[in-house]
Amino acid sequence: MLRSVKLVAAAAAVSVACTLAAGAAARAAVFSQHDVDCNGSPCGTMTIDTYKTLDLFNFGNASDPLYGMGADIHGTFSAVAKHKYHYLQAIIVNDKTAEAKFTDKTDIPAPLLDPPPGGYSNALFDFLPYYDQANDPMPFPTFYDEPKNSFGLVPLGDVAKVQFETWVVCVIDETFGDNPIRASDDTFDVAALLGWSWGYQIRDNRDNPPGFSEDPSDFTVSLLDFEWLTGVPTPEFISALSITYGADHTGDPDPGIDARDRFYITLSDCVNCIPEPGTIVLWLFATAAILLLDRNRSCAVRG
Repeated sequence: MLRSVKLVAAAAAVSVACTLAAGAAARAAVFSQHDVDCNGSPCGTMTIDTYKTLDLFNFGNASDPLYGMGADIHGTFSAVAKHKYHYLQAIIVNDKTAEAKFTDKTDIPAPLLDPPPGGYSNALFDFLPYYDQANDPMPFPTFYDEPKNSFGLVPLGDVAKVQFETWVVCVIDETFGDNPIRASDDTFDVAALLGWSWGYQIRDNRDNPPGFSEDPSDFTVSLLDFEWLTGVPTPEFISALSITYGADHTGDPDPGIDARDRFYITLSDCVNCIPEPGTIVLWLFATAAILLLDRNRSCAVRG
């Protein structure tokens, strides 16, 4: 009997140790994590797995390289409530030397929604405002971005900075007009649940540089501070939701059309995103079952 008690106690100790070790390993693999709620009612959890520098990237090819640097960030949203969620992302700061261009090749000063209607001059997307739908083949709930700039966009001896603001939103209502390639006849009503601020900067480390350098050793990239945002989006983010992009080129030989377009996005209260109680109970049972299964797989006590 004593031996059996000792074996049971040992098995319990090993189980606890393995559970703690597994939990520590899981925490070590996560950059940051934050609960998502609506007025105190759980909606899910946002996990950022990776946030690191993209130290060197070749925009050109092996024979004609064009190097640059940037950031690498990815994560996922685990929903508790059964609702329609998306990511909205805005570029809050974008130094003048790295301004984006709309599909008609006109400049887009920051802040701007990322991506704008139809995308950029060098990267076409759809006419929906959600960042994750421009991120195929990794749609929601995956969040992934790898922004980067070439060294040529960095001011000589100075810094080029790009700052983003991203939000998990719950879709409350959507209406779509008859024109599939025009965003301005659609409307979107969403609730902002949780956001995060992030970005990067590239520095030209040379003193009094004589001109542009293609030597990667002359540059360094660093991440901007990562910050979770709760409550309401920043004024810069809100202003990005109503930006008009492009210009009227009617009568011009190229492109000869009115290229102006914009999103109509309303930020509403998250009351319509409150989860049903039954959904939370099912999620808790599922989570407990997964944790138990993982523990049994990783910790086997042998007699």
